[in-house]
Amino acid sequence: MNTATSNPSRGRPNILVVDDDDAIRKLIKSRLSDIYDVVDTANPKLALEMVFQDPPDCILLDLRMPRHSGLELCQTLSSLSFTQEIPIFVISGKSREIYREICLSLGAREFFEKPVDFHRLKLCIAEALKAATTNRRSEPRLRLKTAMVLRGIDKYGDYFQTQITTDNVSASGFGCLANIAMEKGTVVELELGLGSERLVGRARLVRIEQRPQDQMFYGFQIIEKTGNWILE
Repeated sequence: MNTATSNPSRGRPNILVVDDDDAIRKLIKSRLSDIYDVVDTANPKLALEMVFQDPPDCILLDLRMPRHSGLELCQTLSSLSFTQEIPIFVISGKSREIYREICLSLGAREFFEKPVDFHRLKLCIAEALKAATTNRRSEPRLRLKTAMVLRGIDKYGDYFQTQITTDNVSASGFGCLANIAMEKGTVVELELGLGSERLVGRARLVRIEQRPQDQMFYGFQIIEKTGNWILE
């Protein structure tokens, strides 16, 4: 029987468990309910509806389920702007050596082979939720594709100048994908536009995330404004 249960209290982080094995769902709930509010379902389609209606803080996902595979659900959630920031951890009886890289490439944060190492799982969940809280912004953000040029020194000490496009801009920073190897703390000069650039200041790298297909997402905080920024 497909079930979905929920704790009405949302004072604690909320975790969605998607697995068609009743015993596994019960075990995960018993091991995590002391820290988190845990909701669960055996139905991948219902899981998607639950995420849209009340987005969880984290998702634990099995790979083998009837009608819809965990891989399909992982890829769907990771490709939608509304859900792509929710950490997904795959928990499966399949081989870690074979399936880990596939799951990571589809947007999962980590792969756990059954039987689950709950100590490591709790550490990974806590780290992911802490990063999400740290990176959450209360200020307005602009969803408008903006061309920029970044100049600076990469992690190997080499000078770089690269063109990027971002649609994630706030009054104090921006996020972007870039193929330059950088470390936290890297400071870049920032120009707006392509072809008719204008220097608007400097920004410091404060956030690094690895995205699917080995893409690197960088979050920058502006530390000096020498011109007009997009949002003031």
